[in-house]
Amino acid sequence: MLKKLIPVRGNKNVPRESFSTNGKQIVRVVFVNPSFVNDWSLTESLIHEATHSFIDQLNLSFKFIRSYVKNDIYFFSPWTGNKLTIITLVEAIFIWYSVYKFYYYNGEHFFDDITCKNRKSWLKLGFNKLDLNNELLKNNIDTVFLKYLIGFKEEIFYS
Repeated sequence: MLKKLIPVRGNKNVPRESFSTNGKQIVRVVFVNPSFVNDWSLTESLIHEATHSFIDQLNLSFKFIRSYVKNDIYFFSPWTGNKLTIITLVEAIFIWYSVYKFYYYNGEHFFDDITCKNRKSWLKLGFNKLDLNNELLKNNIDTVFLKYLIGFKEEIFYS
């Protein structure tokens, strides 16, 4: 899924990190100033960007959004409160599901119990707030694909 990871040192006068993928160069992730974040944040960012790459690859062969207007904001993230379009909501669900599964299966091998418990609780809370019965989603996301998203939510709810 991920072929190239590029750490880049940013401008010393701008002490912040940045992580990104590019839909035109799928399987490439760029991290700027990764040393500025803690280990769990860096791990989540890697999972986050790798999942974006996966979604970009998936979308090339299977158009799961029936109609899509690039800049139309319809939703707010139940995890971060950020404004989201339909596609960014779908990406967020996949991303946070992937991060949750990492903590569920592997977190205790990499991080202390408190960090794992806190991150899983935060992620689960977001899934509990997620409304996938929205008519806009039902009308614009492929039915089979929407069932997967609902399954992700239910799996985490019952875990």
